[in-house]
Amino acid sequence: MPLASKSAKLQKDPITVYDINGKKLFYTYTVTKDGKVIGEMEMAASKVLGCIMHRMILSEPLDRASMKQKAIDIVKKEYPGWELRSTKPVCYSYPMEGVMLILVKPETKEEKTVIIDTYTSMEVPLKEPENEGDFGAWSLYDKIPAGERANMVENWNEYASNITT
Repeated sequence: MPLASKSAKLQKDPITVYDINGKKLFYTYTVTKDGKVIGEMEMAASKVLGCIMHRMILSEPLDRASMKQKAIDIVKKEYPGWELRSTKPVCYSYPMEGVMLILVKPETKEEKTVIIDTYTSMEVPLKEPENEGDFGAWSLYDKIPAGERANMVENWNEYASNITT
């Protein structure tokens, strides 16, 4: 009788989650054990975040394909006459996630960015919340003071030097 696997495995192709400024923020890997999905692992996409593994999420992974389709359906209804240019998974107010959609008005070429929250399917205001608990979007990268970025990269490099393959 074969021995059961006791170790978890990461999927080979992660989902890229972006910051609201369009920069790559995280790579999210599905984690499986004995062939069953047990959660997700979030790896930083930039040394500026200071550590390689950002967080482990031990719950059912997000259904990003359904999230994307629902967000598309919402903007089609709310923004008639606008065309969809692009969509991408976004972390808009860490750790909140949603779908960022870029719309364009064909006759004027005007662009509009819309973020739809993953869990509530509500449109997220594209401004930083004024009070704690308010709904809004802010960039995780913008929250890292410029003076600390070199230290964050140094921390990343230290973590990376301790990893063995």
